[in-house]
Amino acid sequence: MDKRVYIHLRRFLTRMHMHAHLDRFFTKISKFVPIPLIAYNNIRLSLGFYTLVVIEDVESYHRFIRPQRGWFVIDAGAHVGVYTVEAAKLVGDEGEVVAIEPDPDNFKMLKFHIALNKLKNVHPLRLALGSRLGYTKLLRYITPHNVISDILNIADNNTHVTIVPITTIDYVCEKLALKDVDLMKLDVEGSELEVIQGMQRVLPQYIVGEWHGTARLHKLRAFLQEKGYRTVYSSSTQNLGVFYARHTR
Repeated sequence: MDKRVYIHLRRFLTRMHMHAHLDRFFTKISKFVPIPLIAYNNIRLSLGFYTLVVIEDVESYHRFIRPQRGWFVIDAGAHVGVYTVEAAKLVGDEGEVVAIEPDPDNFKMLKFHIALNKLKNVHPLRLALGSRLGYTKLLRYITPHNVISDILNIADNNTHVTIVPITTIDYVCEKLALKDVDLMKLDVEGSELEVIQGMQRVLPQYIVGEWHGTARLHKLRAFLQEKGYRTVYSSSTQNLGVFYARHTR
C-alpha cells in the first residue's frame, strides 16, 4: 500500500475523533501481541503507539533531508522505530543506524519492528540522551497511554517516573567507534538543546528534528550556529515544528 494512504487515514480518523480511541486500543494489545497491519515500501509496522502520527512526522523530516545509501544515521528519540526502519532501508547494507530510545515500552516495540523488518544494520540502545553521563528521571505519561516520555517536565498524577541511564552523543559514538555521522534525527520531547550541548567531538553533517516551544527554538538555533550549522525550520503549531540544520564544514 502507498504510504500516503496511511497519512490520509490518520487525518480522516482524527477528523472523526476516532484516532485516539483506536490507537489506545491497539497500543494496549500491542504491548502483549504486536499486530503488524501497516505495510508500505517493503516496510511493516504495528498499529498503536501513535504509529500513524509518526509516519506523517517522518515524512516531514524527509522533506528536509532523506538518508542516503551508505550513510551513518543516529535516530535520537527513536520511539517505536518508524524512522529507524525507514532510514535502515534507505542506507542499505553499506550504512548503519543507531536507534536510541529510553522508554521501556517504546524500546520493546522498536526491537520488534527491527526484527519484523529483518534489519541487520541497526544498533538499538535503551538510553536517554543529554549533556552528561549518569542517570535521570524519565516521565512516562499515563494519559492517554504510556508512549510519550520526556526528562524535562515535572512529575504529576498523570505520570510514572522511571530511572534510566543518560549519556551523550559523543559517548555513544566513542563506544561504537563512529567517527563520522552523516545524519541525526532528533526528537527528544524538548531536550534537543541538551543533546546538542553534549556534542563536542562528533558533529553530524545534517540534523533534522522536532522543536518544542519558540523560546527553546531560538536557543537551539543560536547554539547550532555557534557549532557551525545553518538552520531552517517550519511550524505545525505555534509551539511545535521541524528544524533542519546543515554543518558548513
